[in-house]
Amino acid sequence: MFHRGLNTQIDLETAQIDRIANGEMILEARNFEINSRDQIFLNFSLEGRPYFFATARTAPIEGGRLTVRIPATVFYSERRDRLRRAPDGRSGDPQRVKIGFERGVATEGFVTDVSPDGLGLLVERESLPNSVAVLALKFLDGAEAGSQAQAQLRNWQPAVKRPGWVRIGVVRTNVKTTGPIKIEYLPTMTERPSEVRESEPAETYFDSTELQILRFSNSKGEEIVGLVDSWGDPRGATAVVIPNGWGQTKEALLPLARTIVATFREAREPVCVVRFDGIRKRGESHNDPSCRIPGREYLHYVFSRPGMRQEGSLRLRDF
Repeated sequence: MFHRGLNTQIDLETAQIDRIANGEMILEARNFEINSRDQIFLNFSLEGRPYFFATARTAPIEGGRLTVRIPATVFYSERRDRLRRAPDGRSGDPQRVKIGFERGVATEGFVTDVSPDGLGLLVERESLPNSVAVLALKFLDGAEAGSQAQAQLRNWQPAVKRPGWVRIGVVRTNVKTTGPIKIEYLPTMTERPSEVRESEPAETYFDSTELQILRFSNSKGEEIVGLVDSWGDPRGATAVVIPNGWGQTKEALLPLARTIVATFREAREPVCVVRFDGIRKRGESHNDPSCRIPGREYLHYVFSRPGMRQEGSLRLRDF
């Protein structure tokens, strides 16, 4: 079974070989997008080891059939691509681990290198099962002495300078990414500090106006919808335009917009902050009819889309 990634409906794209003929593979594909690009990347596992390859689509996807060229090269997928270093006992790195495999088999291994999410281990070949994917580690020394972790086997190869031994690379699947947050406790304030000033009267920004909605069009007549947060006289005010991030809408930028306005208000400077939904994305701005189904909003969006100069022309007098 091959797998690639997730489609716009967040379904896993999978495929399996139906037949091989004339230098091509005909695959039964599930959840593949019909407009998939010509280049196809596929992953699979064999006896617990991950592989991947790149190939090219030779025909449109029809009737759940995906036709691709037989790949020239299949790569062994080793995912420990972060910086590795020799273990340092003085900094708490482990030197020895007990390795538990399926069916109760266990052996001891020596740590040859460490990385943020994995380990290189040296073990005797005869103690390594013929097929293994998941294993358990128990640290015998170092800062994690006595603790256990789960890991996945990513690669193994004979130890050149040690006959009868193999070097295996594993990725820890339950790495501790952060420690507990230290909470600072302060004594109760029983007296009013001298530096606390009398509060100023509330400005009308927070209490008065309804939210301003901005609608304008780009050069193609596609509508763009935005929200305006402001303080002071808009004539000659500083204008701040904030496009939303990937997967966000203009509403997610409320805390940032309010922070900017509050900062300018404190400095007694007028400001207008515009946050808007980009076109062909989630939100209220223009999207193609075929992309208005939830989960497909970004189908026609491209990262290379020009910025605001092409999206539309904003002037303070527009709002």
